Amino acid sequence: MSETTGTRRSRPGFLRAVTRRFGTWPLFGVILVWVVLALVVFTVLGWLWGEGPLWSWQRWLTNWRGASAGAGSLDLVKVSLTTIGGIGGTGYLVIKYRERASAERAERDAEQDRAEQRLLSGVQQLGSGSPQVRIAGVYSLANVADTYRGEYRQRVVSILCGYLRTQRGERETAVNEQDGPEQSSEEKVYVSHDGAVESTVLEVLVRHLRKRCEKTKHREAVTQLVEDDQLWCDCTIDLHDAVLTEIADFRGATFNRYADFRGATFNRYANFRGATFNRYANFQDATFNRDADFWGATFTNVADFLGATFNRYADFWGATFNRYADFGGATFTNVADFLGATFTNSANFLGATFSRSAPPRGLPPEQVDEDGLPHGARWADADDEGLEAGSPDDAPR
Repeated sequence: MSETTGTRRSRPGFLRAVTRRFGTWPLFGVILVWVVLALVVFTVLGWLWGEGPLWSWQRWLTNWRGASAGAGSLDLVKVSLTTIGGIGGTGYLVIKYRERASAERAERDAEQDRAEQRLLSGVQQLGSGSPQVRIAGVYSLANVADTYRGEYRQRVVSILCGYLRTQRGERETAVNEQDGPEQSSEEKVYVSHDGAVESTVLEVLVRHLRKRCEKTKHREAVTQLVEDDQLWCDCTIDLHDAVLTEIADFRGATFNRYADFRGATFNRYANFRGATFNRYANFQDATFNRDADFWGATFTNVADFLGATFNRYADFWGATFNRYADFGGATFTNVADFLGATFTNSANFLGATFSRSAPPRGLPPEQVDEDGLPHGARWADADDEGLEAGSPDDAPR
């Protein structure tokens, strides 16, 4: 930002500060200041309209000549009435200004109090034991952000994201008898009893993140569902370590700020199809237990999938990586599809693991070794934790 721009933007705040400071003065002092200013302006105007040398006393006293020793009684009355009227008018205007400013301050304070009360009420509803009340709280908080805008948008987004990061379920032991009772196995499964509320929060978030855009070759058109000043695209989305058991449908979302999905677990379909990440997109150590769909997504800044785990289809078809793309240490159990993807800068796959039954496809030739793996990546062994050897028929077409 240039110094000129910074100075220009700082003036309104400076003027508001001066006005607030001026409004705390005693009324008599304010009137006195305005009277003195009025008299100064009265004298300066006489100097501008007068005749004679610029810095002569005669020119400075042009508007006061009617009160000189040689003036008639009528001239003295005119000057006196003009002066008294000006002072009275100035005092009246100051009083009315103070009354209006005081009323506006009271109105703003009352409006802020109403916003805070509605915000507090929504938070209390979100903490209720009843799912229906929690759902009502989600919509109440969204209404606060849409009504009062400004800082309330980020506060509401932070509250909703914080709710999704809370512990809303537990891991239970499930018996897997897919290969028969004699070969049954046990596994820990995360079970949530908050699906209705979680899906409501996700729906409200995405509804406010979908910014209108036209259809392109690699992305679908996005229909905007809220007004421009009700979009939350400029808010930070913090879902690190969140466990999502419902479909995460961020299709067509626009993230203009930090999108933090570090350590998040997506137990169902994670849909980021056509999403736009204009800042740092952080998916470090995220786990996608179902399909991860980044078809046509745009990463304007760093795309960080360091250590991420893709247990199903990882779809980056037609995605655009304008900055550094980091898939170091990532695990791809199934197909990793990069067909049509664009890598403007380098992509890191150092230490990434791929299944032999579903080799990566669509990566630029200069980033792939003779065995079909990205530089620094490796094939998964049959005994690698979380990976199975499988067969080519297991891969989605």
